[in-house]
Amino acid sequence: MDKVAEVDMLIERYKSKINEAGASKIVKMVCRHKIKDLDIYKDKLLKNKSYYIEN
Repeated sequence: MDKVAEVDMLIERYKSKINEAGASKIVKMVCRHKIKDLDIYKDKLLKNKSYYIEN
């Protein structure tokens, strides 16, 4: 499986945890931070991928 697709799956998993009815504030905060970190990682993956495609 492509790394970008794996990151997208993780982001969706954390987004669903944020929307859970019983999730505490701490869980929601941690999930938001993980989503932010995964977005940064995804951007880096996409930049590297586009670099290799161009060259």
